[in-house]
Amino acid sequence: WLLGSAASVFGMVVLGGYTRLTRSGLSMTDWRPQGSALPATEAAWEAEFERYKQFPEYQRLNRGMPLQEFKEIFFVEWAHRMAGRTVGLIYGLPLLGFAAARMIPMSMAPR
Repeated sequence: WLLGSAASVFGMVVLGGYTRLTRSGLSMTDWRPQGSALPATEAAWEAEFERYKQFPEYQRLNRGMPLQEFKEIFFVEWAHRMAGRTVGLIYGLPLLGFAAARMIPMSMAPR
């Protein structure tokens, strides 16, 4: 469990670095804790792109970006957020199971 958690965090750091290097971060204009699916239609992509155009990142760094390039950076940011949620599950669900089974010593419990 700990090795899997560590490996998933390492993967997240690598993906986060890629997200940063490609300047894909902040391409998603809203954040929902439960996540969201990628836009499914061309109209949905256009609507998402129009929302992005209202944000400073587009106005200062990406003005004139074509829709296809937006789709690419959006996907990288979306994958990064989904990976973050997955890391939380990989770590959190077993932790809850261990706690419920009283496999965590009381000396390690929060006070």
